[in-house]
Amino acid sequence: MTIFTPPRKKYLIILIILTIIIVSSVSIWWFLNLEYQPSNGLSYYPEQDEEEQTKTYRNTEYGFEFQYPEDWTIKENAFGSAVSIFNLVVEPTDTAHLPRPIRINVLPNDWIERVQKSFEVDGIESLDVQIDGVDGVRYNHADEGLPQIDYILPLGANRIVIGGKKEYKEVLEGLLDTFKFLK
Repeated sequence: MTIFTPPRKKYLIILIILTIIIVSSVSIWWFLNLEYQPSNGLSYYPEQDEEEQTKTYRNTEYGFEFQYPEDWTIKENAFGSAVSIFNLVVEPTDTAHLPRPIRINVLPNDWIERVQKSFEVDGIESLDVQIDGVDGVRYNHADEGLPQIDYILPLGANRIVIGGKKEYKEVLEGLLDTFKFLK
């Protein structure tokens, strides 16, 4: 016995599915293309004194420093990587969080060039940025299936990637607002 579905019902189902796909695609595109606008202060604690709310991380070996929320922690060489020269993860200490919410990774130039070519092939848009007077590039893409923002900047003979999951954008912006190259 075959069940007959009137053509009008089939078209309605197809129309609903197409609408869901279109709305989802536009939402994802919009979410991945939000622009970072550096602020003059720490955007994640605008009404409070930054000295009471932040800690400063300084790395003299690679020549950079930044401020991060007092209730977050830093783990150096936090993840294994065959190409990473140095990495760290900045994450909340007392709450559940996504893996590697904010990470900083020092990588060889040739590796980053391959990644950037891959981004170009995949149609991932880039945006020219400047952090502490140093020109770099910003990418919005997916990492481990989650929206990610990465900033790639020169660092001596290497490059530094400063990035984070989109959910932690305010903390990432605060880190970038205070990021300084020491060399």
